[in-house]
Amino acid sequence: MEDTNLEPTGKGLIEFLEHASKRGMVNGNTAGGLRAASREVLTAVEPQGWEAVDLRTIDTEDFATRFERLRATKFKPDSLLVYKSRFRNAVQMYLEYIKSPSVWKYKPERPAAARKKPVPAHAGKSEESDTMAQGSETRARSGSIEYPFPLRQGLVVKLHLPADLTRPEAKRLAAFIDALAVDSALALPAHAVSNGVEVSRTVER
Repeated sequence: MEDTNLEPTGKGLIEFLEHASKRGMVNGNTAGGLRAASREVLTAVEPQGWEAVDLRTIDTEDFATRFERLRATKFKPDSLLVYKSRFRNAVQMYLEYIKSPSVWKYKPERPAAARKKPVPAHAGKSEESDTMAQGSETRARSGSIEYPFPLRQGLVVKLHLPADLTRPEAKRLAAFIDALAVDSALALPAHAVSNGVEVSRTVER
């Protein structure tokens, strides 16, 4: 794919991700995940003309919502969330690349929770401590993506994982979570964090 022939289309997006992976511009696993998710969303919403879809004119949120409705019986809720997030990221990445291909560099999306917030001028010591704690959390999660996961009825947990999570790492994480399972609820500190996974549990009495 030549940089001078870039087209802001569905086909152009898939070709760009393949190109970025081969050139080492984006981690191979990351590019593969973005490519698979983008193709899945595009073909679900525009099965007949997805390759010609103009990415500059579409509403990615609308595409993501329609995809979720169309594939609700095919994928689990957590998988749908991942596909939608990767599709939005891929489109944004590609459109930014088209604008300045010679200076473009891949930057993993930072979760909204990690973005810095202004501190009021009247903030006291307690607020300053909270700000320092948030800063440490931001640095720890830099380069990760937040994935909400509906664990059970009325309970959604958040996974903070690297944007270029590898399959071996995913298997290790799955094994770790499996080892945490218990027959009855045990007490855990509210909003406990383990290996990038935030959980909240209540004690059954």
